[in-house]
Amino acid sequence: MKNIPFSKIEILSGPSKKSYYTGEDLDLSDLLLKATYDNGETDSTIVASQCTITGYNSSTTGDQTVTVTFGGKTANFKVTVVANSLVSIAV
Repeated sequence: MKNIPFSKIEILSGPSKKSYYTGEDLDLSDLLLKATYDNGETDSTIVASQCTITGYNSSTTGDQTVTVTFGGKTANFKVTVVANSLVSIAV
């Protein structure tokens, strides 16, 4: 990352997983972001570990908007959390 202010970030790819069961961790392993600098140059090597991730709660079912923040700029994506369902009980 350069030491130049940037105007925005956007999601280039990922996350490919958009549906989760309650209690499941958010998978951001394939999330890739692009920063656009004020001078027009771009950086497409920003990964989730460099960002602050908010808005995901694995205990709450339903649609959720996850916010990715990097350098004060944000991008969003949606995920869905569904309740675990019991398939069978073995005795």
